[in-house]
Order: sequence, then structure tokens, then C-alpha cells
Amino acid sequence: QNNKQSIMDKFRVIICIMFFLQMVSCQNKKGNSMKNNMREWAPAVSSPTEDKLSIMLIDSEITTFEGNTGSVGFGTSNPVWGWGQHPYQMRGTPHKTEIIYYALAEDKFYKVDIEFDETKMREYMSRWYQRFESPDYEGHYITNLNDDSQTNYIEFTQLIFGFAPKGMVVVWAGFGPTRIEIGRYQAVEIKGDTSEYEKEMRRLWASPRSDLKTRWYVPNLTSERWDKYRRRYNIRLNYLSENQNFRLFRTHYECYNGESEYLYRPHVLNEAGKSRALPNRIDIDWETSKNEKYRGRILFDEDKIFRHFERYKEGENIEFTIRFNKENSRIEVFINNEPLEIQNFRIYNNDEEKYKESY
Repeated sequence: QNNKQSIMDKFRVIICIMFFLQMVSCQNKKGNSMKNNMREWAPAVSSPTEDKLSIMLIDSEITTFEGNTGSVGFGTSNPVWGWGQHPYQMRGTPHKTEIIYYALAEDKFYKVDIEFDETKMREYMSRWYQRFESPDYEGHYITNLNDDSQTNYIEFTQLIFGFAPKGMVVVWAGFGPTRIEIGRYQAVEIKGDTSEYEKEMRRLWASPRSDLKTRWYVPNLTSERWDKYRRRYNIRLNYLSENQNFRLFRTHYECYNGESEYLYRPHVLNEAGKSRALPNRIDIDWETSKNEKYRGRILFDEDKIFRHFERYKEGENIEFTIRFNKENSRIEVFINNEPLEIQNFRIYNNDEEKYKESY
């Protein structure tokens, strides 16, 4: 009887061990599945496209809602507003960011603490933007595309931090060539003893703070210009041609505020008004015959476009019309039927680009 009881006890122990191992295996599979489903992206750092306005990263930490931790990076910022270099990758949904940096032109240390809204960031993580013409896409973006072999779309690839004067920090979500502003944040100057940060700065730059100030300091800086860039209007893009064979295929709308968007046919043909900042450049692909395939580029004059828009309130409805002449040799821009003086336009032959509805 005792032997029988002992055998039963051992059998129960074996069953418990097997059950425990199965639970651990399931949890590991679930954990691995969650990890594999997490988007991989890169933190990146930018500063205004101006001489001497770069910043130097001293210390940083990013955490995700899934519990991953990383750093924004090291060294100095990329001097192109909205574009950042990315030395390494992270996984998960961005949650909190703490950054300590040195503004070279101001000779000041700043600290910024950012906490992202979970619903908003998870929604960004679900988006896929078109980077090439696609046969099954008609909107600005689609959500929850799980086919990794789909090369026409691109998911969240970068979290870009931009540092303007006076502690102004802007963050963008990057989807390859598409960039969308997440928000504007305010850093606080670090006062008092900064010797710890100066030591790190000296290690990174190999120059004392006094030398950097002599070379980089710019007096009387403000963030006014970069806040101006963020003004938004409800802009509807409209394309008209005197040539009845005109076919529009793609546009690239790049803004002073660092945002960038691509629109493809057929969505670009039925484009409704949406909240947009003002463009510094618009590229357009169109055709008027089998042998007349073009790419146009409109370059805007910063002073003239912002001066023109002083007559409109932020959020106001704007009809932004681009007109082509019959010979495909001229491009003009009109704002609510009033001509806008631009900096320049260029028109190139575009024989290499093929679209579904090309001539």
C-alpha cells in the first residue's frame, strides 16, 4: 500500500512539473509573440537648418509602454529641421523621454521631460504609409498591415526630436519619407552647478566650455521663427492644367515645420482639406501624353509665403491651387484665387517613373 501511495505521489509530482513547464512555455511563446509584434524604430535628433544651432546630447533615456529602455543617442544633432540620424534601433511603443542637452549657440544646459499619450502613440504604431504606388491603396494611410513582404508601404521607423532655441523641442513620428508632428514641448534650463555635465561635454567634444562659447555663441536668440513654422491651416490642394490630357500621379508636400507627406493617385485626385503647415517645397509627377512625362518642383520663398498668410487665421479654410500651362513649361500658385509669388519652379523630364495609369 505504501509503495502504491509513493508511486501515486511521484506521478502527481511529475504531472505538476509537466503542467508548470507547459505554462512557462506558453508564457514564453506569448512573450516572444508580443516582442515580435512590437514595431522596431530608431530615436533620432535634429536641429534647425541654421549655422551654429546644433545641440550636444549629454544624457538621455527613453522608455516604452512595454518596459523597454534605451537612449536617444550621442554626439550632436543633425542640422536639418525634422531629419535625424539614428545610430541604433528600439522596440515597443514610446512612453517617456528624458533628455539633457547643451545648446551650443546659447551656452546653456537644458532638460526636457516628455510623456507621450498611450492611445495616440499606439495608433501611430498601427499606421502604414504609402512609399510607392500601390494597386490596393486609396487613402492617406492604412492600419495594421501585417504582411512584412508588402514593399509599397512603410510603418513607424523613427521618433525624431528637434531642438530649437530657448528650450523649444518638437517631436515627429517618421514613416520613412513621411513625417508627422506629434507635439511641441518645453525644456527647462539647468542652473547652478553644471560641472558634471561639462565633464561629459568635454569628453564628447574634447574642448572646454569656454572655447565652445567663443566659437558658437549667438546672442538674442528666440524660438519665434520655429513656432511660426507650426501655424496650421485647413489646406485643400488643387491641381489644374490648361492641357486637357493632364494626368496627376503623385505629389510630395514638404513643410517648414519639418512635416512631409506623399499623396498618390487616385487619392490625390479627390483630396479633401486637412490641417497642414505651410510648404517650403512641393514636387508633382504628371503626364499629358506618352512622350510628355514630367516632374515639377515648386520652391517657396519663406518671407513671401508667411507674409501672404498673415491675412488668414490659423485653421482657416484655404484653397491652395497649382496651375500648369498647356505646354507644360510653367507652374503658378494661387491662394484662394490670389496669386502667390514663389521663389522658383523647375520642370524635369520623368521618363523613368511608371504609374498604373500612365499613357
